[in-house]
Amino acid sequence: MKNELNIAPATGIAPTARRPKKPPGRKGKVITVVIIALAAFTAGVVFRPAPTEVTEASLASSESTVSKEPGTATSEPATLPAPSPEPTPEPEPEGPALLDGIVPLDLETQTEIWEICGEDQRIFCMVMAIAEKETGFNPEAVGDNGRSIGLMQINTRWQYDRIEKLGITDLTDPAQNVAVGIDYIDWLAMHINPDDPESTYGSAELFIAYNSGLNGAQGLWDAGICETDYSRDTVESYWMFMGMVEVSER
Repeated sequence: MKNELNIAPATGIAPTARRPKKPPGRKGKVITVVIIALAAFTAGVVFRPAPTEVTEASLASSESTVSKEPGTATSEPATLPAPSPEPTPEPEPEGPALLDGIVPLDLETQTEIWEICGEDQRIFCMVMAIAEKETGFNPEAVGDNGRSIGLMQINTRWQYDRIEKLGITDLTDPAQNVAVGIDYIDWLAMHINPDDPESTYGSAELFIAYNSGLNGAQGLWDAGICETDYSRDTVESYWMFMGMVEVSER
């Protein structure tokens, strides 16, 4: 009879440890990369937006939005509202309106006379009053058998020295004619009232002296005549023009 050995299982002995897995080799890595790439490609195919179909209608629509070169005709021109024109500013007046439209002298001539008068309203209005009475503002007027010329009827006989002194060459030119007339007016005012010549501006005495000469006026004054038809007309015109120039300068 064989003796059977009953070997009891050992206690306290740890089970045999598992063998660690071998890391994937190069071949395994390649396979993993291929799998990831295939997944990405599949996702791109699935989620890629469907391509837009290009049609003649879409091409025509896109061409209509492109601005054409200058000079190229369009089938449907744009109808934009015409811009409202900018208001043209009126030019600012360069000087007083003077007697524009009131006396038959253009504004350029009046402005030139105004400047010769030193822009003094009183002298300007005296010149206008005398020119109205003597010639009706005619710069070509000739009187006294050819001796008195121009707007203010400058007498070439009595004013010869003054004409020479001022270098006047054409008495039919309004500016040159008025230059002589103003110089004569200043001379008369100084002799009528040496202490205050300007007080005679626009007076009957000054207009009488201009018309009759200083000696002739003195004879009238000595005779008690302080007013004549000539002086009445010129004084009236003088004050009328004074009022009109004042209004035009405001």
